[in-house]
Amino acid sequence: MTTHRVGIQRDANNRIVSVNNPYSPSAKVTVVAGPPSSGKTTYVAEHRQPHDLVIDLDAIAVALGSPEDHGHSRALWPFITACQDALLAKVGQTNEIPHVWIIRGAPRLDQRHLYPDQETIVLETTPEQAWRWAFNAGRPTEWRDLINKWWDNYQPHTSYRDWE
Repeated sequence: MTTHRVGIQRDANNRIVSVNNPYSPSAKVTVVAGPPSSGKTTYVAEHRQPHDLVIDLDAIAVALGSPEDHGHSRALWPFITACQDALLAKVGQTNEIPHVWIIRGAPRLDQRHLYPDQETIVLETTPEQAWRWAFNAGRPTEWRDLINKWWDNYQPHTSYRDWE
């Protein structure tokens, strides 16, 4: 019996930079990235089909007891990331899921590329629009800094689709 290990590599801030998965996902994998309040969750909700798998840190956090849909307690993060890692590792081990959507901030190219044949969609929502959406959603004023930081770190993808 051969044992395969799935390796999750993280950067200094504990963010995933790559998934070393010896299994090749049979499902279509789409990573949807963009700044905070850019509409990533809305985009996936509007494009997913029944039986698709959605891997979203905010949804995981809420399922684990976070009272907020964004801006979760530091105490929960080790549990949130452990759940995400387990889900990402499982992606290539099943052929029952038709499409896997992975929602990530991921301003850098290395943070967006997780699987060899994935599709990547970057929602290049302008800072001004993201600030408006964050304000309208009742997010704290620190969200403005998070949006600006995302744009400061952004590396454009060579092939992307703008969200209309």
